[in-house]
Amino acid sequence: MRCTHRGSTLTFWIFLLLIVFAMSGVQAQDSSKVAKNYANGLHKGAWALQFAIINDFQLRDFQGGTISIKRQCSESRAIRLGLTLNESSSQSHSGTANFEESYKLGENFIDQNYDGQAVSLYLQYILYPSTGSNIHPYWGLGPHLGYSRDKRVAHSRTIASYDPIERETISDNVVQTWTAGLSTVMGVEWFAGKNVSLLAEYGILADYNWNHRTMSEIYYPGAQQRITEGKGHSFSFSGTAVKFGLSAYF
Repeated sequence: MRCTHRGSTLTFWIFLLLIVFAMSGVQAQDSSKVAKNYANGLHKGAWALQFAIINDFQLRDFQGGTISIKRQCSESRAIRLGLTLNESSSQSHSGTANFEESYKLGENFIDQNYDGQAVSLYLQYILYPSTGSNIHPYWGLGPHLGYSRDKRVAHSRTIASYDPIERETISDNVVQTWTAGLSTVMGVEWFAGKNVSLLAEYGILADYNWNHRTMSEIYYPGAQQRITEGKGHSFSFSGTAVKFGLSAYF
């Protein structure tokens, strides 16, 4: 999807206002040692919403497609939760006619419907080895769980000019997938102010997948039915692309 210029400009100004707000919070701090300890959001009880920075300075959630939130347990420890929820559907219709020397032999029609749902959950324990400056390296580890369901229904009809009986096939194909694994991340967070930080992060995923496939076909006339089932599993080990993000602390 192409990002509009208006949306890019609005996101830029929101980001700029967040930084100005953060910088004003830092200027209001006392210059004592106690105040310096709280010149960023890494203190016990702080919450942060995290967003990924993508093309044209657009923002989206950082760890998960719906929400990415982090809570500081102390200056050097945090727990991060990422949740992804996806829903998609589509419909299509097509038809073809068969001719032989301008004589119509018949027609074929196909209607297809697709529905898909997916949910993924990331839970990571984050450690900050050093909190003595505005630049903070970190790493994290935690479990990853996921589930998806894809359903495709196809209805095909064949009408032949020499056969008065209409032939139909209805197929229903369902694939369910369960995922369990571990995710580890390594990154650097830089505080532009007390309430806003920029970060760069790289991750590695190790996942084990189970899937169950069911296909049902019904043929007319006669309502003949055939059901096919299958199971499978796989293991994947992959790295994620480097992500650049923004954290808003509160």
